[in-house]
Amino acid sequence: MPGGLQLEALPGGRDSQRVLRMTGSLALDTVPDFLKIIRAETAPVIILDFSAVAYIDSAGVGSLVQTFAAFKKSNRRLALVGVNERVRAVLEITRVQSLFPSFPTLAEAEQSLA
Repeated sequence: MPGGLQLEALPGGRDSQRVLRMTGSLALDTVPDFLKIIRAETAPVIILDFSAVAYIDSAGVGSLVQTFAAFKKSNRRLALVGVNERVRAVLEITRVQSLFPSFPTLAEAEQSLA
């Protein structure tokens, strides 16, 4: 279900936080752009806003796991916000949902990751 992916980098609620608002699909054809953008971010805490992500495939899951591992190695934190049921199901089926703190709203994520 390719449809492109747009990422908008926004300041987080705290200086140490950065929000990446994602729109579209995180899939094989969009993973290279996703990885390029997330690797360029230097904030200690990155919050991925999935509110407008309709679809994720195995390549998208792999890119999230790769990002999680890189962040863990450098003592950074990664969290997800606004994950819909379809995306959540893929994360559960692939058994990676426990790697990512997940919050219903951006405000809750920013507060919790202070």
